[in-house]
Amino acid sequence: MGEVGMNNPLVSIILPTYNRANFLHQSIKSVIDQNYKNWELLIIDNNSIDDTDNVVNSFADTRVRLYKIDNQGSIGKSRNLGIKKSLGDWIAFLDSDDYWFSNKLSEIIGTCSTDVDLIFHDLKIAINGNISNFKKVKGWKLKSPVLNDLLIRGNAIANSSVIVRKSLFEKIGGINEDMEINPCVDYHTWLNISTITNSFFYIPKSFGVYCVHSNNASQRDMSFSHQKTIFEFLNVLSRDELALIQKKITFMHVRYKYVNKQYDGITHLLLNCLSMVDLIMTAKSLFMLLALPFNKFKIK
Repeated sequence: MGEVGMNNPLVSIILPTYNRANFLHQSIKSVIDQNYKNWELLIIDNNSIDDTDNVVNSFADTRVRLYKIDNQGSIGKSRNLGIKKSLGDWIAFLDSDDYWFSNKLSEIIGTCSTDVDLIFHDLKIAINGNISNFKKVKGWKLKSPVLNDLLIRGNAIANSSVIVRKSLFEKIGGINEDMEINPCVDYHTWLNISTITNSFFYIPKSFGVYCVHSNNASQRDMSFSHQKTIFEFLNVLSRDELALIQKKITFMHVRYKYVNKQYDGITHLLLNCLSMVDLIMTAKSLFMLLALPFNKFKIK
């Protein structure tokens, strides 16, 4: 790590929200309670019709600013507005149903240096408000070239863990606002950034909480959005690597169908996943195959 360029940089925190008043208070309070104090919080509200305004106004802190937008369903539009309005050299992201521990920024700022462009870490998982002792959103140290690692091994970076140089967003033309990749727009952003820098730094510690509930985007079938998201970057991969990625996307789709008891046509897809190099996904595919209802265990 190089020398720290600034000991006390302003961190601009972008928090998009829409009808999340029941989560929002905890998210904002987790920023207010940070040990590190040189931050601004930009809340980008997609014209919520719940108690969002009252929740935000309950915090009498001039560092908290509220902006309204009609993002037409694109989370990228909201984040781009926040980046445009931000004053800091570093951007941090926080989803409105997640929250940070009080040492989040102080720990992260200690790693900001001239040779680091994006920093990320693990998050604990809360299910129905209860933090799990066994589950976490876990990243990994990315190998160079980072673009190839992110494509082949998948998204290692939780959105609510990231702090990144603001200047990078100008270089990549901002966050993509295409609705077809909207559920995977975070992943697309990291891929885009990795085309211009390999200076990603992973901290294997949890400095916040990812909240799981029925409205999370991760509860949807992400396979189609995932495929659209990675399409423009695939020219850096070999034929074998492309085949592996396609099987991983198939696994993503078939797992969604299995969890939601959509068994039609699932056997053929699971058999295809059994030939994967990834032993964990192969084992999970075999388990799902053997656990299928007997009358669904046939190739269609």
